[in-house]
Amino acid sequence: DRSADIEMAVRIVENAKSKAADITRKSRRDLERLEKDKRKQVSLLEREASKAQENADKKMQDASEKEMDLSRRSSSLDSLEKSLKERHLEVDGMKQQMTRRLEELSGLSAEEIKADMMRSIEEEAKKEASLRAREIEETAEDEAKETAMKAVALAIHRYAGSYTAENTSSTITLPDPEIKGKIIGREGRNIKALELRTGVDFVMDDSPDTVILTSLNSLRREIAAVSLNRLIEDGRVHPARIEEIVSDVEKEIEEEIKKAGKEAVFDLGIHDMDPELVRHVGMLKYRRSYSQNMLSHSIEVAFICGMLAAEIGYDQNLAKRAALLHDVGKAVDHEVEGSHVEIGADLAKKYKEDERVVESIARSHDSRVTDILSILVQAADAISAARPGARKESYEKYVQRIEDIEEIANSFSGVSKSFAVRAGRELRVIVENTAVDDGESEALSRDIAKKIQDEVTYPGKIKVTVIRETRAVAYAS
Repeated sequence: DRSADIEMAVRIVENAKSKAADITRKSRRDLERLEKDKRKQVSLLEREASKAQENADKKMQDASEKEMDLSRRSSSLDSLEKSLKERHLEVDGMKQQMTRRLEELSGLSAEEIKADMMRSIEEEAKKEASLRAREIEETAEDEAKETAMKAVALAIHRYAGSYTAENTSSTITLPDPEIKGKIIGREGRNIKALELRTGVDFVMDDSPDTVILTSLNSLRREIAAVSLNRLIEDGRVHPARIEEIVSDVEKEIEEEIKKAGKEAVFDLGIHDMDPELVRHVGMLKYRRSYSQNMLSHSIEVAFICGMLAAEIGYDQNLAKRAALLHDVGKAVDHEVEGSHVEIGADLAKKYKEDERVVESIARSHDSRVTDILSILVQAADAISAARPGARKESYEKYVQRIEDIEEIANSFSGVSKSFAVRAGRELRVIVENTAVDDGESEALSRDIAKKIQDEVTYPGKIKVTVIRETRAVAYAS
């Protein structure tokens, strides 16, 4: 057994030595392979480094060449700049010589020559502009005048309403002079109650059988007039009775307002308008502008606008609707803040009117409108307001407007006389024929018209006619 153990031990040792030798050989091969890979990587890195160095050297060389090229260009630019400065000095010298020579020949300074040339160029430009403007106007007139006149004439002839001038006061004639004392009451309590309840001033003048009601609000004045007549008929005049009768009259007037609005939309064939908006239309019966009843004016504008729309093939119903509502803001402009244009547009929008109608109301006084509906409404409004008898104004205002128009025309140079004719609808301007030529006459008429438009308030249009007359006189003896 001992010898067997020794043999086994010898085999184990030999196996261990064999394995150790194998491991050693394998490790040596792995080390050799790793060392070979490392040498390859080092060689690759060396080649890349060498290549990068070559690229860097090349870039440095390129940069050096560019720097030299820029230096050469800079030198060339400096030389060119110097040459240009010398040329400028030479040109300036020649210009000065020419200016001095021109001044010597003309006997004028350079500034005077320049001003004279500018005037000459400006005059020539004005003449050309006037001629060009005249050609454009004539062309436009030839194309549009006949159609426009036909449409307007047909619209006016097809509808010709009449107006009754309204004032800011109403006169009540008393059947018995003794009733005036009842109206005044003890210590004036009755007349005070009437004025407080109606918001109208009651004027008791020297005439024993007359009472004058004054107020800018025609609706209140109408309520006061009807109430006073009722009190006179009733015979009982005291604060309690005044309150009762005025309340009843207000209810009746409210019904009259609704009735007037309904009749207006019915006559125009307008449907589906909000009842409250119809009521506002009816309120225009008791509103006026330039002593023109606003409901009658709005109805007339609607009829004319519908007829103009028919002439050009536009929607008549929409046109009449927009025209009827174009001044609806005036029904409440004394109660609500803002212009009647803004108030009217807000009302139309509130009661769900077509956006085009709202826009035409909002821009009813805007001269820069381009949409067809607004243009139609403005044209119909101008026709209604400007036609004879439509509006009434005071004599003083009329005279002042005539004087203002003539004064504006006389303020222009070259004008010898001016005359406002045809109730201020036309201005005839007489110019000096030596101061204004034919081309300048065209420009002068437009300048005068523009100044009148900017400075004078007037209904309708004013035609400006410039007259340049040349007279040749000879005597035979």
